[in-house]
Amino acid sequence: MMEESLEVNVFHCSAVISACEKSGNWRLSLALLAQMSELKIVPNQISYSAAATTCAKGNWPAALLLIYSMAGRRLPPDQVSWNAAIDACRAADWQLAVHMLFDMPRTRVAQDSVSFGSAISACERGSAWEMVLQLLAMMKQVKVRLNDISCSAAISACGHKGHQWRVALVLFEKMLASHEAVTPDRFVWNSVVAACETSSEWIMALAILETMVARAVLPDVATCTSCINACNSRKHRSWPQVVALFDEMSARLAILPNIVTYSAAITAASNGLQHISTLQLLLAVDHMAWTLIRT
Repeated sequence: MMEESLEVNVFHCSAVISACEKSGNWRLSLALLAQMSELKIVPNQISYSAAATTCAKGNWPAALLLIYSMAGRRLPPDQVSWNAAIDACRAADWQLAVHMLFDMPRTRVAQDSVSFGSAISACERGSAWEMVLQLLAMMKQVKVRLNDISCSAAISACGHKGHQWRVALVLFEKMLASHEAVTPDRFVWNSVVAACETSSEWIMALAILETMVARAVLPDVATCTSCINACNSRKHRSWPQVVALFDEMSARLAILPNIVTYSAAITAASNGLQHISTLQLLLAVDHMAWTLIRT
């Protein structure tokens, strides 16, 4: 554009920075933002938001710096900017993510399901299940609808990360009974099963698996592996139930076990002193490995 003497404006630059987001090239987005000043082009709200969103995926401190520098340039962050900042904190500090979520109304920016979903995901990574419950209550208060991502992260935070499987189950039951038209997908169901697995609640894990099938939600290999692990916990080790579930995967559910499933079954067989079954499973894993190598 410059060589052909065409005028480069803020819209061109913002579009290129937005393109960097798709490729995850946060370094280039920052370089382009800096070059705008050299070209005497004043970045606008879209420019900063696009750069912050790109940095959120690879350089969270830069994303936060961009968001907070907008106010000094009289460019109030919009919903996209705030959501990018909260998402950037997801891998860094859940408390900072929650703080930024609470800061949004102060700047007259409405929180949406993306804002809450990113904050809840940050709390999940930080095992802050009590804060997750507060955020869920806040969503209801400000009339922001739940979505599958928020549901899955909330259940995982309470059950899998926080070892509060009963709380996770209550949350799940409330979501099923809610009138917010939230239909839990397989990832949400798997979060509940994983919560039961973490707390060694094998009976509940198997019951949820059966409920999934009854509701026409197809389980996957992760669902079955979690159930096998639950049946092989320290609190309860039942080789016959592991065998039944392992056979059911292929016979009734048409699910092929992966290496993680075999590992769980081998551990269960070893704990149950099932030496022949252990050897058979090891041979099956060896056959799977050679098949993958040949293909």
